[in-house]
Amino acid sequence: MLVTSGLLAFFGWVLAWSSLLGGLICVIPNAYLAMRVSEGAAAPRGGIRQLVFGEFGKWGLTALMFGATFSFVKPLNLLSFFGTFIALHALFILIPLYDRYRQ
Repeated sequence: MLVTSGLLAFFGWVLAWSSLLGGLICVIPNAYLAMRVSEGAAAPRGGIRQLVFGEFGKWGLTALMFGATFSFVKPLNLLSFFGTFIALHALFILIPLYDRYRQ
């Protein structure tokens, strides 16, 4: 995300800023989910509960961040924004597949 935003800064600040925001909207809610799940792993019976609350929190944070971005950030390059957001989500699938078939 940071490398992509840095490279896009050479083509304009709107591209870089849009890419950074798209990446943050992917990373921050997923970090929240990971935090909740890791707390649940330590609890004897709270694992599923923490997973469910973490997932709802992730969706809520994502919706809140999308709403704030579309409301307050002008101008926004949608291709850069959604491109980074989708690319980071694709990495959640591609990296484990690569790791599995690499061995």
